[in-house]
Amino acid sequence: MIELDPTLLSRNVASLLMLRGAAAPPLRMQTEANLAARRMLAGLDGSRALFMPKCCVDEAMSAAVRALLYLWHGWPDDCAMHVQVAPDTERHYVTGIRLRQQGRYDAAKQSFRELEGHAIFTPLREYAQVAAGASADPVLKRFGEVLEVRGDWEPFAFIDVFSQVVDGKLSYGADAILRGIQCREIELLLVRCYEGAVGEKLPERRRDEAPVRRRIERKPPRTRTSSEPPSRCDSVVGASPAVAPPAATAECRVRCPRCKAPMSVAQSMRGKPVRCAACQAEFRVPEGGLPGRAHVRRGIGVRCPRCQGTHAVPPTARGQKTVCPRCASSFLVPG
Repeated sequence: MIELDPTLLSRNVASLLMLRGAAAPPLRMQTEANLAARRMLAGLDGSRALFMPKCCVDEAMSAAVRALLYLWHGWPDDCAMHVQVAPDTERHYVTGIRLRQQGRYDAAKQSFRELEGHAIFTPLREYAQVAAGASADPVLKRFGEVLEVRGDWEPFAFIDVFSQVVDGKLSYGADAILRGIQCREIELLLVRCYEGAVGEKLPERRRDEAPVRRRIERKPPRTRTSSEPPSRCDSVVGASPAVAPPAATAECRVRCPRCKAPMSVAQSMRGKPVRCAACQAEFRVPEGGLPGRAHVRRGIGVRCPRCQGTHAVPPTARGQKTVCPRCASSFLVPG
């Protein structure tokens, strides 16, 4: 999940979500169906077992939650069966996502036409606009511009981009970004249905734009003798843990053995495991020599406030939002 903290949910719902793992699932979730999750869902007979120790106050919303969990683990037929008794708005939305994943794009658009807006459209548009705008792919950039002009979520345009990625017409990076957007979409819809089922709002999780700066006790200045060399501490008052000064970082180019996407990693990561930003596969960086030659690139090192992972952005990105390639969350680059 992108923003949702599973510990805020009931024990069984949280366990089911985490059975998928930390990485965003594929665009067509049925290609990696989770049989253990299906068996667990089938064994949770009734709403009481699914939401305990919470009490279910809306059986229709409970059916929508169960349908989304089946969809999340790659079982569209089970999803279609349970969503039939969900409220009309949620039924049309979940059905649209299911048909989109099955490649039935015209039917998916027809299902979305039944919606006259939705409560999750605004936060979903905000997330997708930042994620698509940060992409180097021209199709995704154009999709981000459409969202900005419309000022609302565009499910039909997303289906068109979705189909191009599934057909392999866009870059590997576009696939990772769309997986993050779809994951955020299901997450927002699940939270809405869960809150409706148990009759209470989930507590807001505080998300700061930047990590909290460590408080440093300042000592009185010490008089330096003429024989002592000047110290860096004499001129540096404080440093931000989120932004490092532009520096030359030695990197090497590697290629993911699974999806063949190229990526840059620090020379210090040779011999260590890394995760591909495109397909989320984990592999070990070769010890030396191939693949790729070392090169030097200047940039700003930023730290994601959610996963604490670091990556480089251009100096021109100060004061703008960026998307973490590791966990797909968006945050503001300090100016």
